Amino acid sequence: MSRDVAKKVLDLLVRHCAEQEALVGEMRAQCTEDEFKRYRHMIAHSVGSMYLDVMAPILGKYPELTPPGLKGP
Repeated sequence: MSRDVAKKVLDLLVRHCAEQEALVGEMRAQCTEDEFKRYRHMIAHSVGSMYLDVMAPILGKYPELTPPGLKGP
């Protein structure tokens, strides 16, 4: 994967993670506590998988692309 494509993938995943995290905040007010906990767990799993399966390998190859505030692999 070229550096340019890696940057595009990382930018997309960072946006996607931020959207999922924002959704967790909205869900708190609209779900029961049990539903909220289940959905929060699912979103945490999704974000974690994106990091481990996609972002970490890219950052291993291109550490200079590490987004601000995100500790590299």
